[in-house]
Amino acid sequence: MSDELDRLQAELTRSQERNLYLEECNLRYVSILDLLTSSSDFQANLSRGRDNASIFKATQQQIKRLLPFTYIGFYINSDENCFDLVECYPSARRVELEREVDARIIDGSFAWAINQNHPLLHPALNNEQTLILHVQIGKASCRERV
Repeated sequence: MSDELDRLQAELTRSQERNLYLEECNLRYVSILDLLTSSSDFQANLSRGRDNASIFKATQQQIKRLLPFTYIGFYINSDENCFDLVECYPSARRVELEREVDARIIDGSFAWAINQNHPLLHPALNNEQTLILHVQIGKASCRERV
């Protein structure tokens, strides 16, 4: 009787673990499907808005779906070869983001990130977060680089 009870208990435990695993998989699949569905919205938003502000807004919304960033900023290389922070979400974190980027410019990480085709991870100044620097090149910039 005790062996049978132990076997049933072990089977119940395995079934519960399997059920939990399958529920987590299902949540991941639903999340992925949601992300894929929103990608078409993202493309539609990009094709409607031709100005930088609407493109940055659509991109920022998509990025926030992927990871819970503390803040997101977009820099543009100006005609004077300066990088200007043109958008920051939330705007209240603008000074903090500029301080982070200034520190990365001084230590050379910003310049290194510009020449990479993948994200560059760097510890934030508070050593509790990670700064992600990633270059995005538009069609005009691609033509200029060729």
